[in-house]
Amino acid sequence: MSSSNTEDKTLWYSNPEARFWTTTAQPNDTIFKFHRSLVPGHSSTKLTELPSVASELQVSRVFIKDESTRMGLPAFKVLGASWGVFHTLCQRWDLDINTTTIDVLRKHAAEEQSGPIELIAATAGNHGRAVARMANILNIRSRIYVPEATTQRSCNYIASEGAEVIVVPGSYEAAVEVAKEAVQQAGSKAIHIQDVAWDGYESIPMHIVDGYSTLFREIDEQLALANSPSASVVAIPVGCGVLGHAGVRHYRSAERKGVPPNILTVEPDNAACLLLSLKSNKLLSIDAGRNIMPGLTGGQISFLSWPDLQHGVDAAITVDDANVDKAVHDLATLGVSSGPCGASTLAALRTLQSNADPMKYQGLDIGKDSVIVLVSTEGNFTYLGEGK
Repeated sequence: MSSSNTEDKTLWYSNPEARFWTTTAQPNDTIFKFHRSLVPGHSSTKLTELPSVASELQVSRVFIKDESTRMGLPAFKVLGASWGVFHTLCQRWDLDINTTTIDVLRKHAAEEQSGPIELIAATAGNHGRAVARMANILNIRSRIYVPEATTQRSCNYIASEGAEVIVVPGSYEAAVEVAKEAVQQAGSKAIHIQDVAWDGYESIPMHIVDGYSTLFREIDEQLALANSPSASVVAIPVGCGVLGHAGVRHYRSAERKGVPPNILTVEPDNAACLLLSLKSNKLLSIDAGRNIMPGLTGGQISFLSWPDLQHGVDAAITVDDANVDKAVHDLATLGVSSGPCGASTLAALRTLQSNADPMKYQGLDIGKDSVIVLVSTEGNFTYLGEGK
């Protein structure tokens, strides 16, 4: 493995053995069908080809998975939240996940004997709004806790879904702790829908990870429709690691055929909890600094996601605010709405391409025949002040 620092504070990690490691995860058609047929307003998001970026990076083709319009929300999070909520409520009421519909869940929620139920979550923005959207669809209440650094615009978006929004002094981790306490106080009427796991709270976060598998299934289908070879590199932004975990489970599945892609994870240079953990070969908790990528600014990777990330990530890199801001605006010029968290993947590939020492980034095998997929996790609406 290799790792080093540069004057621009970019951090790097690589694991040449990751491509040969496999998980026991298997494709779940039920989740894919759920998103396609049961979730109101759902359709596949675009996989947009960027020929000018491919030319810039000196590779064959570059695609960006644009999650700015997922179910009418500006981020991918609703994939995990919808499946997490659906699966949890089916278990609560002993319903068959293969045959239950949204209307059936609404009926059971209205007839809940213990009284009105409530979904509770902590968020840096997009996860909370996704949970609130599902609560709205099901005609149930939601309460969302946000750290004090959350913008008023983000709070307003969450509230627009019908949620009660509560600002918590301190970090995202502090908001999670307050949400835990709220669930305990509310008892059986409250359901905690969180995308990070802790000891004793693992089932729902795992369902959320599984929900994100739809994104990667769509990428496979869309590359084939574009007459493209399979991806050589898939770049995934990482906050608490849940989306990266879903990517590893998809691309490292023993059931998957063909040559697997290299998985590149991307984090802010002052909030690199995954990269630093990978370099240390153990799960670390860090003090994350402020940056323009709040959705990627966590102090620790979800312990549920850590084992698969540790073994299945080929490379990890950090990016700074300036390069990410440029990527946001450049993508907007190309017609792609991508906020800082999503545009971090383009900033990462540019960092790789422009580095003076190509040996620093050995292991990704990026060349003129490479096909690169950038996962853009969010739209630029909040960052650029546009849209809704």
